[in-house]
Amino acid sequence: MIWVIGNKGMLGTELCDVLNERKIDFIETGHEVDITDKQALDNFISSQTEKKITCIINCSAYANVDKAESEIEQCYKINAEGTENLAKISKQYGATLIHISTDYVFDGKSSEPYTENMKINPIGVYGTSKAKGELAIQNKIKNFYIIRTAWLYGIYGKNFVKTMLKLLNERNTIKVVNDQFGTPTYARDLAHIISLFAYQIENSSKNKIPFGIYHFTNI
Repeated sequence: MIWVIGNKGMLGTELCDVLNERKIDFIETGHEVDITDKQALDNFISSQTEKKITCIINCSAYANVDKAESEIEQCYKINAEGTENLAKISKQYGATLIHISTDYVFDGKSSEPYTENMKINPIGVYGTSKAKGELAIQNKIKNFYIIRTAWLYGIYGKNFVKTMLKLLNERNTIKVVNDQFGTPTYARDLAHIISLFAYQIENSSKNKIPFGIYHFTNI
């Protein structure tokens, strides 16, 4: 059984849609099960007596990069402590953890695309909190997939692409910064990739994707 955490967010909503389309069995939770409360996680997973949870997918995050600089405690509590709790729960119940991370774990100074083996060097609160979450997973468990992505957009929730489309319909000219580079990633496409990881976990594939860190963005 797959457990999707953060089912109401942009990515979580898309992922649940994809899993339903592929007829992959899963359960989903949002704010009603707080990842910063390990006991709440323990209570929920232990209550699932019909089928054992073998895969936990964490789509939840504190993702407001700008506000994170002033809401430091909340950001760290969700992205670092909450993620560590999920690693502990995964180990306790023998589940594989799929965790969604970000390009913000890097400093953005590279002139080339970042690869999985490059050294992380976050420079802001958001990036640092996500990096701490990644390290907590790597230090606690072996059965994990960390999928780093960038600039998510989609039909659900707020995102840069939707904001720009809205402004284009309202204004004749738009002013935006021109010193940032990235690869916008369609949330639906990422959801399909995550579902492939989850499917092979659930079906005990002999050719399993090796555990570790992966990067996924659209080209």
